[in-house]
Amino acid sequence: MAIERILVTTEAGSLVGGLEWRPIDGKPSSKALAEATKLSEGRHTHYTQLAADRRSSYGLFHLRPSEENEKLPKQMFSAAAVFARLVGGQEPNAALILRLPALSEDKDERIYIVVLDDGVPTVDSVTDSMGARNALGDEVRPVYTNDGVAHPSGEQVDLEWLTDEVPKDTRIVKIPVNPIPLIVLTVVVVLAAGGSMAVSKYRKQQQAKKEEIAAQAADPLPKYEAALAQQSKVMSTSRRDFAAMASHILKQAV
Repeated sequence: MAIERILVTTEAGSLVGGLEWRPIDGKPSSKALAEATKLSEGRHTHYTQLAADRRSSYGLFHLRPSEENEKLPKQMFSAAAVFARLVGGQEPNAALILRLPALSEDKDERIYIVVLDDGVPTVDSVTDSMGARNALGDEVRPVYTNDGVAHPSGEQVDLEWLTDEVPKDTRIVKIPVNPIPLIVLTVVVVLAAGGSMAVSKYRKQQQAKKEEIAAQAADPLPKYEAALAQQSKVMSTSRRDFAAMASHILKQAV
């Protein structure tokens, strides 16, 4: 299955729609990107960033389960970010509605819609006619479209207009790996390994002590030596008692 969100491919690269846009506070930064991707639990793999006069936002991208076997283009650019660059400064609440050809004969026609609020995308979707109407809502907006029937008062444009000049800062790139979790994991592994070695060493020492005690218990020589020492004490005591008794008897006889 092809990646349906690739709108068109040119010499410069592929124009991609359907990103998830996350507004941020302040200027784009590595910390802001980490906060923007936190809710996705690591699901997103690529991003682009867009800073307007009033707001900034990250556009996040990942392959869906049905697309996991597809190969990503070498160069990808955000169609919504390109549209925002083209008109967001003058018309910060504009919308883009483009009819796209079906991917195959058994597929329905696709609609690509982008809705800007304060110059940054809040809707970026490849959908059908019903989804496009719901995304556009009831708010009156300047509309750029290639569908003059549905939007006769809209500014008539096409995909070529969108791909005529693609700014480099709309490129979709890989999300950099955050080194902090890797460092923490490494420390945990090292400590766990060190703790395991310490426990192993302690167990070996305890086992050696047990074996030494068992060997001493099985050796009869210490027992014999202790018994002999005790007997010697008894014998020594008996001799002293006998000598004292003999001396006493002699004194009485005299």
